[in-house]
Amino acid sequence: MQAQGGMSADSIPEDAWSISTDRAVYEALPEMPDPELPRTYALEVTLSVVPGEAGSGTEEASGPQLSAHFNLAAGVFTPDDAEALRACWEEVAQGVVTP
Repeated sequence: MQAQGGMSADSIPEDAWSISTDRAVYEALPEMPDPELPRTYALEVTLSVVPGEAGSGTEEASGPQLSAHFNLAAGVFTPDDAEALRACWEEVAQGVVTP
């Protein structure tokens, strides 16, 4: 199968994409799209895995954490809707992610 632009999946090098564990890279990424851009969807969810931090002295090292950012259209969702969505997401994530 050939992708748009004439490139096939077989022609993409194996190292074209990699996972970054650099916390500075994660922190430099914007949390949400530019507010000046028109919305594409009423609900946008951005999921990422945040690298853990090294421990120091009395603090233990932390492992990677799942991060979810929700961007909801105010004209579609109420604050109660947002809270219900957050609570539902948290419940589902607890069942998938193990400490």
